[in-house]
Amino acid sequence: MHNPRWTEEEMILAANLAYKRQWRGVNSRTPGISELSELLRSAKFHADEAKDDRFRSTSSVSMKVNNLIAGHPQRTGGGLRSTSAEKLVVQKFIDDPNKMMAEAARIRKQI
Repeated sequence: MHNPRWTEEEMILAANLAYKRQWRGVNSRTPGISELSELLRSAKFHADEAKDDRFRSTSSVSMKVNNLIAGHPQRTGGGLRSTSAEKLVVQKFIDDPNKMMAEAARIRKQI
């Protein structure tokens, strides 16, 4: 099995955590990572058959949050990479954080 690509909804939830942490880096023990991992594992964004034991683990969630942080235009330093999709979600948070926090709350409620 494999871990499916992150949906935009999942990235919004991860970026919401990064935003709340003021775009500071995380690891698998950072407060909020375990809760987000459990939430994403329970969500129905992907078929259950596509999920394995590593699906949205605390390690994969912390890596995604850090990749989103790397997409912030004011971030300096190396070591992290960010895709165009991740950068787009980050830019949406920069442009209208209230709208994106409301969107994250809506997605959480939907789950």
